[in-house]
Amino acid sequence: MLPALMALPYKVFANPVLCPVCTFAVAGGLGLARWLGVCNGVIGVWIGAALLAFSQWTVYFFEKRNLKQWWIKVLCYVGWYSTIIPLYMGKKPSLCFNCYTILGIDIFIFSVICGSLAAVAGGLLYEYLKKKNNGKAHFPYEKVVMPVVLILAVSLLFNLCKESCKY
Repeated sequence: MLPALMALPYKVFANPVLCPVCTFAVAGGLGLARWLGVCNGVIGVWIGAALLAFSQWTVYFFEKRNLKQWWIKVLCYVGWYSTIIPLYMGKKPSLCFNCYTILGIDIFIFSVICGSLAAVAGGLLYEYLKKKNNGKAHFPYEKVVMPVVLILAVSLLFNLCKESCKY
């Protein structure tokens, strides 16, 4: 998944998809969603979007300090995405690895991938629509709305999948 994200047009990564306020709001809401009993698939979608945003903002942070080596970018993505590993560890893990799968991939990891791809697709869709409109957004906050709408759509798909709601 990481090489696929790195192969996307660089413009998406030079200007992160999600704003920092939105990113931290999503991250803060995830704990509440877990407490309310929202299924793991939906939570994974939002975690995937948040991890992508955190990774992009970290890359952006290093680039502003003229640290633009490819391995720094890779480390940013690997570092942030590896933060889901502790969810599968310990005496009472939060998640059961490979208990439920989609296409042979653990449901939570699959939903994290889908959430990341939805955020990237939303950013690319925004850039495409903006280009078609002579470089102008169609409405205020379009850059935020496009990724959020796609992430919401993927969340609804995972919510409809009954397997993803088992713990």
